[in-house]
Amino acid sequence: MTIEELRLIIKKANDKKNNELKKVGTKTILELFEKEIDNYNFEDLSKNSNIKDIMYVLRVTLSKNNDSDKDKIYLLIQDIHTKIKNKLIEKPGHINKTNQNYKTLKKIINDLEAVTLSYLYDYIDDCNNETYNFINLLVFEIKNLPLIEDAIEKFPYITNIKDENDNYILEKIIYNYLTVLTGYTNLKELSSNADLIYYDKIIDLFINSKEFNKLQLHSPKLKQIEKYLSSLKKEEYTEQTKRKFIFWINNLKEKLFTENILSEEKTIKKIKYKYDIDDDFEEDILSEVRLTKKCMSKKCLDGRIIIPQEECILTIDGENAEEIDDGLSVIKLINGNYLLKVHIADPVGLVKNNSIIYDEALKRTTSIYLSDGVIPQFPKELTKEFLSLKSRSYRLARTYEIELTNNSEIVSYNVKKTAIFVTKKMSYKQFNQMLEKPTGDIVLDDTINKLEQVSNILAKLVKIDDIYYQVTRNEKNTTSTNIIGKTSAEKLVERTMILTNHLTAKYFYDNKLPFIYRNHQEDPILQEKIESFKLKMDEDPENIEIRNIIETYQKMYPRSYYDTKCLGHFGLNLDTYSHVTSPLRRSADIVANVCMDEIIDKKVEDKKIYALEDFLKEQCNYINARRINVESFSNEYEKIKILKK
Repeated sequence: MTIEELRLIIKKANDKKNNELKKVGTKTILELFEKEIDNYNFEDLSKNSNIKDIMYVLRVTLSKNNDSDKDKIYLLIQDIHTKIKNKLIEKPGHINKTNQNYKTLKKIINDLEAVTLSYLYDYIDDCNNETYNFINLLVFEIKNLPLIEDAIEKFPYITNIKDENDNYILEKIIYNYLTVLTGYTNLKELSSNADLIYYDKIIDLFINSKEFNKLQLHSPKLKQIEKYLSSLKKEEYTEQTKRKFIFWINNLKEKLFTENILSEEKTIKKIKYKYDIDDDFEEDILSEVRLTKKCMSKKCLDGRIIIPQEECILTIDGENAEEIDDGLSVIKLINGNYLLKVHIADPVGLVKNNSIIYDEALKRTTSIYLSDGVIPQFPKELTKEFLSLKSRSYRLARTYEIELTNNSEIVSYNVKKTAIFVTKKMSYKQFNQMLEKPTGDIVLDDTINKLEQVSNILAKLVKIDDIYYQVTRNEKNTTSTNIIGKTSAEKLVERTMILTNHLTAKYFYDNKLPFIYRNHQEDPILQEKIESFKLKMDEDPENIEIRNIIETYQKMYPRSYYDTKCLGHFGLNLDTYSHVTSPLRRSADIVANVCMDEIIDKKVEDKKIYALEDFLKEQCNYINARRINVESFSNEYEKIKILKK
């Protein structure tokens, strides 16, 4: 096809308002595009209109492509994108940035970047191929932070996009930041600030982009912000909310109008306040810890089964684990089956739900594992001395008993309140070494071998989706609950924990009882795309573009969340799932324990069940919203540590 033939098709399409343009093959247009770029001359103004026409038709043809063409088309566009960049770099010396052809080519490359991204992400129909519409869609409707970060990293010029009225999109983002802030404070509280954190992060992504035009910060509209901020009536809010309000206002001012560089200590202090992270416990909590320790007595064992010390119970964790939630033991039954026992620390057995220690744990939602320490969910002295499954000590626990056949069939599942005596604390490395080279301790060696046999049985029951596995292992392991390695010990612990979580959720679901579930929903189209590009990667392992596409799609992968409705867990191939195995470092597991206390262990009235349902909904919403605070703090903390090295 020639440029003249293309113009004839455009004319017919405009005259007859027909679909002639959509009949043109995308590959044909791209070949014509590439030819024009190869022969591009900065002196020839006719090239201007040629490229504009091609770009116009390309937008139309892209919108009707099917998924099977996507990988080929994307790579062709990337080739053209690279050629245009090279043309701009290699322009003749007498051609400057005011040259009309240079400006056209520069605009085309920016438009091509946005079209490429919208096509890749499947938002091409939603944003009509326009650069502003595309970034507007990503920021204000899709709201996928990793996706926006990926888009800005790949094509940083989109941070300078203006709308048809010549307004930068950053101005709209800042307006939303302020709208959200005043909305929260008008409600007299800032308890859930996920939207505020989101826009704060978007502003950071924009102004820290390598191609961000800082002249935006001097636009008349942004200068009006100072006036707007000073006119707000801060005295209308409660003292605590007023403090938070002023902080977020000053946070925006610092970001836009100053270049303050804080010390590491002050920066960390700032982000702790920003994301509501407390690394210390107030004296009221600590005083209750001291009293709780004094109140430890035989009463704590009332109604519990005391598992004899002769039963070999092992805890298996990472080298630096501080909060030991889980232990394992196994018995080979007369019928040839295995009775697997998963022993989980029971903090609610000691810290009652009317305690401020309990309230603080729910408020924190999780322990935060950092590169140089841990911000715990429970005070360390309480965890270390009484809650954590310490070796050679009795501890309160919930024991999940699962009978398994050699054919991977589940015969029975029971939960018991127990007091256990931990035989030995082990690291993954130690377990693997003892598996390979027995210690000579008959009971210990026998337990390790039987647990390995159970792990092999569980391999048929626990099947993690490959993409889900990769995505979750690439995420920062904030709570230190993701098991990263693939050794025998790590597979054993991962499989036993997943099965326990699944069976507990199944019990509540089958009995139609209120519970907190962990859901992960399938995105079949995204799954298919990743698999398709993975096949391409197998054919061409060194192809960086395909690797980038896979990484982009993985950032779009759905995340797990908590809900009172059970919708299944696609990533783990399970129809029911929950979190019950890490109550020392996750509040969701404590909430699940409360359900067991209220329902399994007692006969409750309907009105108490309704109250529990309300409590569960509240906790699900809070934990899901709190996640962005915890992850944002953790990510920024590690960046600060890296920058200061």
